[in-house]
Amino acid sequence: LNAGAEEASGDVFLFLDADTLIPPGLFARVVTALNDPSCVGGAFQTDHRPRLRFLRFYCWCWRMASRINVLAQGACQFYRREAFETAGGYDEEIFMGEDVEFYWTVGRQALSAGKKLSYITDLEVVPSPRRMDQWPIWKTIFWGNPLLILLLRRTKKYWNGWYQEIPR
Repeated sequence: LNAGAEEASGDVFLFLDADTLIPPGLFARVVTALNDPSCVGGAFQTDHRPRLRFLRFYCWCWRMASRINVLAQGACQFYRREAFETAGGYDEEIFMGEDVEFYWTVGRQALSAGKKLSYITDLEVVPSPRRMDQWPIWKTIFWGNPLLILLLRRTKKYWNGWYQEIPR
């Protein structure tokens, strides 16, 4: 993410996971949000759609918790260059959840400058469910639990199970 931002020449960065489906109107919504000079960036709510009904319910529960706590995942985030650079980019010492933490960092900085972030929940992006569809339920719940991520996000050895097995 940081390498892409460094190479980019525009004033707005849109970070979109390659395996994420976006709804029609997403780009127009980014433009609309950023037409407000007080808005420094934002994110779109994610809608995970694994095959198993139990996991769909589990993801729905976390999606509702995300709305309440503004856990803006990195499947689709956007920032003005200035806000991105002021925040110092994504923390490369965080192995999981760096997207949520970066959103919070930019949000704190925006608030202290009298500005804001946009968290768009009425247009949702859909990340690929292939990891959840390939793993057993326990593994998905363990590795995808936001509380575990928050506690262990800076501990590399815990995330080998996530990154070593690339889903196809």
